[in-house]
Amino acid sequence: MRDVERVAGSQDWERDSAFGEVFFDFESAKDYLVNRFDRLSHEICKADVFAHEDGQLIIDSENKEQYIADHIYYKLIVSELEEDKELRIERYFRYDGADLSRYFVYPDKRIEYRVEDVLPLSGTKYHPGDIVTYCGAPTGYYDETVFIVLSPPPLPIDRMRPWENHYRLLELDLPTYYYGGQYFRVDTLHESDIKPFSKELLDKLNKDGIMDVLTPIITLINEGKTDDKLLNDIIMASGKKIHVKGDRGGNNGLL
Repeated sequence: MRDVERVAGSQDWERDSAFGEVFFDFESAKDYLVNRFDRLSHEICKADVFAHEDGQLIIDSENKEQYIADHIYYKLIVSELEEDKELRIERYFRYDGADLSRYFVYPDKRIEYRVEDVLPLSGTKYHPGDIVTYCGAPTGYYDETVFIVLSPPPLPIDRMRPWENHYRLLELDLPTYYYGGQYFRVDTLHESDIKPFSKELLDKLNKDGIMDVLTPIITLINEGKTDDKLLNDIIMASGKKIHVKGDRGGNNGLL
């Protein structure tokens, strides 16, 4: 659980919130995690001086998802040991029990391999130069993070064996959250964690002048001219302010 200054006893939550038990079936282990987290999150919310709205706990209202996303850091994991003891499967869940991911952990490597990775078209949904953002993000903050696809994952011959369906991406944090600064970095995300940028957000990028910065980069990506040196130059130059239209802040000078 996150240590939040406005929550009474937050250091106690930080110290006591790690928990685990041993079970002999998967569903019992998952139910234990979800129910234990639900109880703890309610206790934290009740101790939060700003977590009440019209006398109701925010965590009991339609704002529960955003409250958890903004104020509670957590990982819910069920680890399953295989018979040969050389493989452990870690399954990650949301607070409501929804499946997030799974990892195949070997003595020498750890592979993120999700259920949908067995599908024939997995790993082919996006192409270099595509603009995408987070999929299923809990808050609007992540919906406005821009990713440009640099390269798709190498495709395996056999998708039934664990492989990593990760795209290499150039990430741009929009200036709304960085006081007018453009921050680039290279990242990798699973195919299921990204989605196409909506027309509304693309229109906003055009209106605010962000596409003036992105279009030359996308052109270089499409032409296959973005080597590691160029990407490093882009990242090292980021953080500078650029001129944008509208009211996002910004200063003279292009990145």
